[in-house]
Amino acid sequence: MIDYEVEYNNRARVPEHAEIFARWRAAAAAYRAHMKAEENAELGLAYGTSPRQTVDLFFPEATGHTPLALFIHGGYWRSLEASTFSHMAAGLNAKGVAVAVAGYDLCPQVTIGQIVNQIRNACLFLWRRFGQRLMVYGHSAGGHLSGCMLATDWRKFDPK
Repeated sequence: MIDYEVEYNNRARVPEHAEIFARWRAAAAAYRAHMKAEENAELGLAYGTSPRQTVDLFFPEATGHTPLALFIHGGYWRSLEASTFSHMAAGLNAKGVAVAVAGYDLCPQVTIGQIVNQIRNACLFLWRRFGQRLMVYGHSAGGHLSGCMLATDWRKFDPK
């Protein structure tokens, strides 16, 4: 029988995870600072009611209409925050794609179902602001949440 608790405990399998997270935080902070200095970032845009329900936007150098992507952070639905992953926008920004990085509340304070709905609200926030389709991608739990966005019947959430 498969012990899913053990199988999904990546931190136990990667003993140097604290050092990896520290590198991510440093790279993310540097990217945020660079993009803010270049006036290519809008940080901490609220899409929901809690402090973690925010979106950071990173814009490419290109002017005018650009494609839009949403990155959803990982952390086993229980840890980490969007600001740890700001640097995940760099690659797509370099290719002319605007990137939003979304945060969400964490388990066990909320359920995974509530997190799915929060990310739906982040997508709707971006849709209403930009009026264009977006690509959604993520890391770990963010990959799961990205799949949930693909499986959403969006007409139920915004019939316009």
